[in-house]
Amino acid sequence: MTAREARGRTAEIVGVFALVMVSLVVILSLRTDLPTTPPVMSDALGPENGERVDDYLPRAAATLDAADDDPRWALVTAGWAWSVPEAAGVVRDLPRVSGIYVQVPVDGVAMPVTGVTLPEPVAGETSREPVLERGLEQVVTRLEAAGGPGGADPATP
Repeated sequence: MTAREARGRTAEIVGVFALVMVSLVVILSLRTDLPTTPPVMSDALGPENGERVDDYLPRAAATLDAADDDPRWALVTAGWAWSVPEAAGVVRDLPRVSGIYVQVPVDGVAMPVTGVTLPEPVAGETSREPVLERGLEQVVTRLEAAGGPGGADPATP
């Protein structure tokens, strides 16, 4: 093989390699989902992801200063463990309760907060108690699926 043939052969190999690489980049770029802006949720409240509490509190207070009579969403937080009837009593007069967040207290352990979305009461239900009961049952089911309130049981193979 002459030097000229070797250079031609090398050029062919480099060309094929470049074509394969460009094709791979094009295929992967077409298959990759581009990041999108999350959709606006009509009942989202609380700090934005990564927002400091010191920044959130004045921002939240400013949203309540508007002079209009539009409905407002509120985050109701208990200072102690509420029973279902107590929780239902607190939210009795509210037009909507969109979810509950539950944290199982364990001394000395930072336990995760488990949340569920709540539907409106079904026909025939005169209070939110049945809805809250079903929500708590969902929390229990999630915690049991994770191996209990602390997560998976390390002794389970």
